[in-house]
Amino acid sequence: MELFKLQMVSNKLQLTADEVKETLQQNGIAVANMQQTLKELAKSSGKSAQEIYKLLEAKSSVAGGEQPGNGQGGEGGGMGMGLGQRTVREAAAEFGLTVPDALARLKAADLDASGDEVIRDLAERNNRRPFEVVQVLQGQAE
Repeated sequence: MELFKLQMVSNKLQLTADEVKETLQQNGIAVANMQQTLKELAKSSGKSAQEIYKLLEAKSSVAGGEQPGNGQGGEGGGMGMGLGQRTVREAAAEFGLTVPDALARLKAADLDASGDEVIRDLAERNNRRPFEVVQVLQGQAE
């Protein structure tokens, strides 16, 4: 959990970036950007990563921060939050990317896709796992 980025927590708990920032700032936690990890925030705020997550979870309307049936058996290290069921266009919007930027990142990783393609289908067609495609979109892998 400590390595979760705020953007990922935001997606998982179905909170906007503004809701995340506002909630944390109201609790005395300064947020520089949504790419910060819970561990980084914990270190700078004197709170634990779990405490920070629980603050955000309390703000979320998603019960327990879970989305049933969308997991990847733990293989995704927290990435299997149903993103594999979204289209490239939808995932791009969640990560603050334009569709052309998302497609360019995928192409750079030898993944040819269209904006309307489902991430899971794209992954299967390229012998990859959905979380790997998501990592490419987030700029974490190629």
